This record gives sequence, C-alpha cells and structure tokens, in this order.
Amino acid sequence: MVAAVISLVFNNVDSIFMPYERLTAFLLLLSLLSPLISSKVLENFRKTTFSFINKMIMLLVVASFLGWLTGYYTGVEGRRDFTGLFSHSMILGPMAAICLLNAAYLFYKENNKTLKTFYIFIIIISFLTGILAGSRIALVGALGGILFFHFKYHQYKLTKFLRVALVFLSVLILTYPFWEKYTEFMKVKTNYARTTTELFSSRTDLWFVRIMEFKNSPITGIGYASVDESLDRKFGRIDYYYIEPGSSYLTILSMTGILGFIPFLLLLYSNFLFIYKSNSERLYLAYIGSLFVFLFIHMIAEGYVFSAGSGLFFYFWLSIGNIDILNKRKRLRNAFLPLEAK
Repeated sequence: MVAAVISLVFNNVDSIFMPYERLTAFLLLLSLLSPLISSKVLENFRKTTFSFINKMIMLLVVASFLGWLTGYYTGVEGRRDFTGLFSHSMILGPMAAICLLNAAYLFYKENNKTLKTFYIFIIIISFLTGILAGSRIALVGALGGILFFHFKYHQYKLTKFLRVALVFLSVLILTYPFWEKYTEFMKVKTNYARTTTELFSSRTDLWFVRIMEFKNSPITGIGYASVDESLDRKFGRIDYYYIEPGSSYLTILSMTGILGFIPFLLLLYSNFLFIYKSNSERLYLAYIGSLFVFLFIHMIAEGYVFSAGSGLFFYFWLSIGNIDILNKRKRLRNAFLPLEAK
C-alpha cells in the first residue's frame, strides 16, 4: 500500500490511467477484505462473505457445465471459448478450480455417504469445466492446490500422502480417454503456442514488457496502475484504458518496484508459514491452504492483485483476510494456554 503511494509520488503517471481513482478503490477494498483494518464487524463480514462467495462459485460452475452438457447455454455468444455463466473462459477456469477445492473440502468434512457421493460428482464436474475453459495455469494451480490439500491433511504421515497422490495421479491417467474429448479448446491454444515456439505465447510478450518496465525503474516502479505505452502494444486508449498485466508478481515489480515486491513476498511467506506450521483445525487449514497455493500459482500468469474491479482480486484479498482470522484465533488461544503447555 505504501509502495503504491510512493510509486505515484516519484513518477509522473499520465492521468488517462486514473491512478489516484484506482488507488482509492484499491485502498477501500483492501481495508474491507484484507487484514489492513481489523475489527469484529469486519472479521464477521469477511467470514460470511467468504462462505457465501464459495457457495455461489460452486453453483455457477455446476450450472455452467450443465448448460454446456444440455446445450441450453454454452457461453457468451460469438466466442470460440467456453465461458459458461461467466464473461470469459479465463474467469471460468479459476472458478472451476476453486469449486473443485471447495468440493474436496466438503467431501472430507461430510460424514453422510450420499452427500459424499454428491461432492465427488461436483469434483468431476469442476475438473471437466476447467478443461473446457482451457486455462492451463488454472489447471496447474488446481493440481497444486489439491496436492497441498492432501499434504496438509495428512501432515506427518508422508506414506499416506504419497499413497493418496499416487492414486489421484493414476486415476487422472487411466481416465484420460474419457476426459480427452473435453480438451479441444486447450489443444487449439497449445498448437498455437507451438507455432510460435512458446508454451505460454499469450503471456510471454506481456511478461517481457513488465520486466522491461521494472528495469527502467527498479526501486519505485513506473507508477501504480500504469504501463509504459511505448512498450505495451496491448494497451489502447480506445479500449477504456484497459490494462492487461499478464502476471500479478511482475505487475507489482513493474508498477511499484522492489519497494512493493518485497513486502508482498513477505505477506505470502508469512501466510504460508502459518498454514504449514499450524496443527489446529487441520482440515480447514488444508482447505484454505489449498486455495492459497492455487492463487499463488495462478497469479504467475494472471495480473489481478492490483485490479480492484476484478472478481479474482476480491477473492484473493478476501482469502488473505480469512487466513489472518485463523492466525489471530491461534494467537488468542495460545495466549490463554497454561505456561506448562506453551
């Protein structure tokens, strides 16, 4: 936050980017969602909102798949990709991954066999929807998230975790003939990438631009919510000044420099360390940790960490806010433990 302000003080950012308006929106939402401001009211809001949004994501992802399956609704008209009930396949992809991780958590939490079977179906639907969306980074993130979920849930039982991971990967391989037909859009993207000799050709140009911007101003960045128009060919003044960053990490580096990047890395590190080391409420920690790992991976190729109008921005900072609530609960509990137990 401070780095964003400094980046504007030390850079003459063009007013077309509306940097101060965007910074105001960023700070307001950060205060609402993240640990920036803490109170009982805000913590209750964050917990309630997190639960509600996850339920809505599951509902929308399942409805999107059923719409495709029945042919009743296949997405935004005129697009080649499958968007479901979302505006873009690159939004549907991460939503499907989040839905999958939610369903995995609910499966382990539930004791009723009928409901367990229901959540297995949702896991399958989420996986197939993610493939249909064609977002490779979302699928990689989902894989990382589900592996971390089982690692944390079976923490200190390495043999059991390896057994679960082996079964999981074996099922993926053995069922490939079934879900291979859903990969059409992903194959189109991969084939295009091969013709350009780059696996993530849709992102590498943007990554190169962000790195060049960082090199031009490594300490304070080029300014919050701005790009170098001489480098970024994807930025157009006629497109409502839309900025496509290409990566959250590189966005922080280019816009706010090292002053913004180091605190952000420390934020991620401290949250991950808490999730990894804490042993209380292990199932829930495995769940929220899986979401954290998914977002950590997904942000490599999607730049929403500063995008206050983005749904994924909202979800990321809300997740950080909920992790902080767990951390505070642990510290409060430890404060009242007898000295012998500490």
